Amino acid sequence: MTHIIRIPKLGTFISKVTLVTWKKTDGDLVRRGEIICVVESKKSTFELEAEASGILRILAQKGQVCGLSETIGKIEESEPLPVQEGVLQVKLPALGNGIKKAKIIKWYISTGTSVKKDRPICELQTDKATFELTAEQTGKINYWVYEGNYVYVNDLLYELELV
Repeated sequence: MTHIIRIPKLGTFISKVTLVTWKKTDGDLVRRGEIICVVESKKSTFELEAEASGILRILAQKGQVCGLSETIGKIEESEPLPVQEGVLQVKLPALGNGIKKAKIIKWYISTGTSVKKDRPICELQTDKATFELTAEQTGKINYWVYEGNYVYVNDLLYELELV
């Protein structure tokens, strides 16, 4: 399935924006909730998030002036990568009634670092609270969603190589 990326309605009096930059390049794998581009109106700058995970296809170029609802790209859903044996894919757990996503505020460890079960590994923020998330198992962090990005409930947060 292909998801079209359009310029959303950003305000009552905003009819066009300039595409300032793409945070990813054409053909990159993006994850739902990840910032993919920055657009700017006369008064404000906005970051647009990927609404799906998949391969990014860029249709509008940096510096291009775009109208509301104009198509600037698309995301082609891709098959999930197979999980290697001994690797745990940790998804963002349910966070409470009506909470659909959380922002990664800070990782307390770096990729390639070993962690112990139940130790705090990152700080997350929702529209209602800020909290720490602990490691589900002992292992080594191989991948994570970068600080400043949003992760939706049941989306991949990090991969842990079990030891």
